[in-house]
This record gives sequence, C-alpha cells and structure tokens, in this order.
Amino acid sequence: MTYAGPEGDREAPPGPGDDIVDGGAPVGGSAARVMVVEDDVLIALDLSMMIEETGARVIGPFHTLEAARAGLEPATPDLAILDYNIGLDTSEALAARLDGLGVPVAFLTGHSAEHITGRIGGATVIEKPVSKANLAQLLSAL
Repeated sequence: MTYAGPEGDREAPPGPGDDIVDGGAPVGGSAARVMVVEDDVLIALDLSMMIEETGARVIGPFHTLEAARAGLEPATPDLAILDYNIGLDTSEALAARLDGLGVPVAFLTGHSAEHITGRIGGATVIEKPVSKANLAQLLSAL
C-alpha cells in the first residue's frame, strides 16, 4: 500500500487502516480513526471488528511498537487503544507520544487496572476481555 503525503508517496505497513491517505485524512467520511496496538493477533482482530461495527475506522491493528510508531506517520488517530504489555516492553512511551499529539489513550490489560492507572495523564484503563459495552462507552466519548 502506498500512502500519499507532503513528502511524496511511500510504502507503509499493511493493515485494515490502508484506506488512509493524504496525511491521515480518512477516505470518504469523518468516522473516528482508532489506532489498535495489540500483540495477540486474535484479540487484535476481535477488537478491530468491534470497533468497525460502531462505524469507526481502525488504524492497524499493529502487533509491535515499531509498527505502531511507523503507523503514526501517515495517520494520526482520534483515539488509541494500546495493550499495556507488548512483548517484553510496555506501551507507555507510545502512549506518551500520542498524549503529546493530543490523542486520547486507552490501555488494555489482562492485569488489575490499579497496576496502570495514573501512568499516562488521563489515560483510560480497560481490563481484558473487552466488552462491546465498554468499547461503545469509550468511543462515544469522542
């Protein structure tokens, strides 16, 4: 997939967000753009499908922090949902970068929410498994 941008066309990582062009503007509408970063492929796909069912667009899903950072260049999301633990690392640095861009962040965790709460500004913490009700509530706040 090639993304068009101010620096010319370039290759970008493939994913369901491939319909993003022109520096991140969604094609054909104003649906919320939600970045998904989750290293478990099945959880990422399930979460992405739930997001798309709400009418929002998924940027990703990305399974590594490196891919997620690269995905920020062609498309700044309206919201980012990040698995807190990605491999042996955490997504805190990516969350701080997104926070600096003014992007609301929600952390996913399989652990207690108290483990993460307060780490990055006003980030929301959602415990796995994610329910459609929790996701709808998060997206309605946009």
